[in-house]
Amino acid sequence: MEQTLLRSLAAVLALAGCAADPPPLGMTLEADGVTYAGAAVVDLTPVITETFTDLNDNADFDGCLDDPTAAGENCDEPFDDVDGDGWFDAVFIGGFGPMRPAQDIHDPIYARAVVISQDERYIAFVALDLVGLGSPRIHAARDALAVDGFDPARLLVASSHNHQGPDTMGLWGNPENLSDPVSGRDPAYQQRVTDAIEAAVRAAAAAMDPVQLRVGRTHMRDRGDVFNGARFGGTNPTENMHGMVQDGRDPVIVSDQLLVLQGLLASGGAAFTLTNWSGHPEVRGSHNNSISSDWVGVTRELLEAEYGGVALHLPEALGGMQSALGGDLPLVLEDGTHVVDDAGAVVWAERSSWPS
Repeated sequence: MEQTLLRSLAAVLALAGCAADPPPLGMTLEADGVTYAGAAVVDLTPVITETFTDLNDNADFDGCLDDPTAAGENCDEPFDDVDGDGWFDAVFIGGFGPMRPAQDIHDPIYARAVVISQDERYIAFVALDLVGLGSPRIHAARDALAVDGFDPARLLVASSHNHQGPDTMGLWGNPENLSDPVSGRDPAYQQRVTDAIEAAVRAAAAAMDPVQLRVGRTHMRDRGDVFNGARFGGTNPTENMHGMVQDGRDPVIVSDQLLVLQGLLASGGAAFTLTNWSGHPEVRGSHNNSISSDWVGVTRELLEAEYGGVALHLPEALGGMQSALGGDLPLVLEDGTHVVDDAGAVVWAERSSWPS
């Protein structure tokens, strides 16, 4: 299977066609049979300047966007009008229901890129900690790279479908106000995302070193009985859990295969580690007002601590839906054993707080 995946990557590189001369973006393009790779990270954490008082603790803003003191009818919650313009300049979180403004930052979010070349062919992957991104934003970054010779067909951009990052699709402001709907998108932030895609690819292209590619795969269902519920012959308290993912809607179809592509440096460690898995990044749940990369960020931190380099995640088919939300996630003991604790299942999605 690993060799098949390596051949598939080689086929993708080949489809991109031959490289230009001189090489674009300062990347390494040599017809020497060696694989080269570079990776880079650009911060996308939004700046939160205005917050609200959540009087009923439901994580939603139950006030009026144009009424800071909540003095009007049905304007039940006030907000901090920092700039004094009488409008709630919220950073709306994308995912779950609308009108869920961010109150603070739990952990940063990023654009992460890896550029891989082999025998004068190349491809760039960019992973975003966002719920989604319209193609015009990607096209703008692609066109900016093309000015310096980058082939637009060699750029692949994917969002993790993070439910704890800024609304970049315009669906989570106040769309339910049909007479005057409010988009959750901030044009300035949208431009920042485009700039970050371009910057991440440029930085990755300029940082390429020889690597040896290594590919791995596993089915999470095979990691132990605690990863599977009774429906699938396991001991997890969530009946439909299968490989730490459950399908919340019939028919129950779970894609639990984890794929990993890693570029190993001759000096030791990894230049990059790219993961591909199907779980929705939403385990912090809908009762959350903190910007976060969700479980994707935790995974990256662990991979980078173990292997070095840059870790990035591209989602598999998330469907409707592949998720650990509402499911029981096992603890990991110091010896690596996965267990459900004595007090019952660990259900992060239903907890009022998240571990630091």
